[in-house]
Amino acid sequence: MADNRKEKSVLQADLWFCLFLLALLTMFFIAAGGYKPVTRRAPFLVMIPLAAMLLGQLVLILKNLHRVNISQQEQSGLLQINRQAVRRASQILLWLVLLLGMIYVGGHLAGIALFLFLFLRLVCKDPWRTAIYVSVGSVAALYILFERVLMIPLYSGIIYDAVSAWWWS
Repeated sequence: MADNRKEKSVLQADLWFCLFLLALLTMFFIAAGGYKPVTRRAPFLVMIPLAAMLLGQLVLILKNLHRVNISQQEQSGLLQINRQAVRRASQILLWLVLLLGMIYVGGHLAGIALFLFLFLRLVCKDPWRTAIYVSVGSVAALYILFERVLMIPLYSGIIYDAVSAWWWS
């Protein structure tokens, strides 16, 4: 009985997390539709398989929720959610929101570099040198792949736009 309740609460937390990610993905998909045709290829290239994987994960979660035997008492009771799963999902969502904010302000390259550095230092507790190497290496790989090989310009950020507008005027 307790195992069913615990499994149900974990599945419900997973369901809410996947629905939140699907809502974010939908917002990003709509936003990417407004990009220039050359620029929107990369987000669509990533978002379409991600949407398929999220929908598949939702189907699996719903199947598992249907499979779990729930007593009449649990059906009438309040929703019990595993606090540790909710806490972990909240931390992941906060880090994702932080990443989006960093990309919006600093652009793809600066935002991703700063995010990776902070994540590796604060969450993974990696040494300074490792965090710096991974951040710089990842951003260099992204720059070479998108800007040079695929010739897809990455978002430069509002700081760069403001400084370049001020500098050239």
